[in-house]
Amino acid sequence: MSRPARAYLKSATKLLEVLFILMHVMYGSPARMTEISTWTHVNSVHGSRNVYYHSRALIFLGLYDKTTSLAGVERFIVHLIPSRLERLLLGYLIYIRPFEKYRIARLYP
Repeated sequence: MSRPARAYLKSATKLLEVLFILMHVMYGSPARMTEISTWTHVNSVHGSRNVYYHSRALIFLGLYDKTTSLAGVERFIVHLIPSRLERLLLGYLIYIRPFEKYRIARLYP
């Protein structure tokens, strides 16, 4: 793969890191790592997505594992982010992430 393609992937990763830090700091209580590691923005074979768009907000739905293992009841934690950050994150998910996945697939066939 060409250097510009690798540079694009590197900058997309840096953008995601910045968005993630902003999201983590701005939406109130920080999420636990076990909760964050389960977030997906598309449905998969092993589970459904945790990122939803409602008419008023971008919603991150996390599973609270601590009480699930103790009580056997699934509890969810809802995180809403400010509208400015929401627009940036939606832009990433709609425009940058699909192209990034395409480039990665080409890099590692």
